[in-house]
Amino acid sequence: MESWLVVEGVDAVAGLASLTDWLRREGELRGRVRLIRHPPEQGQMGSLVDVLAVAVGGGGALTALAGSLSVWLRQPRRATVRIAVAKPDGTKVEITGENLRTAGEIEGLLRGCVH
Repeated sequence: MESWLVVEGVDAVAGLASLTDWLRREGELRGRVRLIRHPPEQGQMGSLVDVLAVAVGGGGALTALAGSLSVWLRQPRRATVRIAVAKPDGTKVEITGENLRTAGEIEGLLRGCVH
């Protein structure tokens, strides 16, 4: 099973690169993080979207991902970065440093968004 993460905001490309690097350094997530090209959702214009897919099957990978996202979102930035977590039905849940601060809250959202 995977969590699909999309970085949105003013500097989404740099944010995605930063998050990808951050998660790949997380011991429990090593080898579980990959970038995939995903077509835009139905009704949206645009080209392919870069999605960060994180395998969170068994063990503590989901907990490690939630903790790592919690810390990454609290890092100081010039612009607000949002992470949209895609649910299997195509809807998204948005996570920002302003609306969620604890790893437990993020883990609860991720549990409902696993593909």
